[in-house]
Amino acid sequence: MFRSFEEINSFKVYSYQHIDDCSAIISPEIFYNSICPFIGGETVSLEPYLEKIKELLRTNGWEGDGELGVIWIPPFVDIGSEDGWGTYLWHVKQSNNGTSWLASGCSLDFERIKMQN
Repeated sequence: MFRSFEEINSFKVYSYQHIDDCSAIISPEIFYNSICPFIGGETVSLEPYLEKIKELLRTNGWEGDGELGVIWIPPFVDIGSEDGWGTYLWHVKQSNNGTSWLASGCSLDFERIKMQN
């Protein structure tokens, strides 16, 4: 999830209309404080990553409004890593029109996403 800035530049960005139930999307701070200690790696400052993800999303069409969050995709969905942890996606729901923006280190090869991108 927290990768080098160079890796973030290679993330794929998708827009999707509409993700209306955002109850399972957690804040980056909650994710970082509760999940990251268990997946190993060194402690990193959260803010530079958030800014880099926001920059990536803006470059790909996000207008900059809405709150950044994290979505967990279980490993049985068959994207990303098969390590039992699943895959984490960055998400923001644009306030003015409800478009969801997703940033992922792996391809999201789902037909509905493909049709909209």
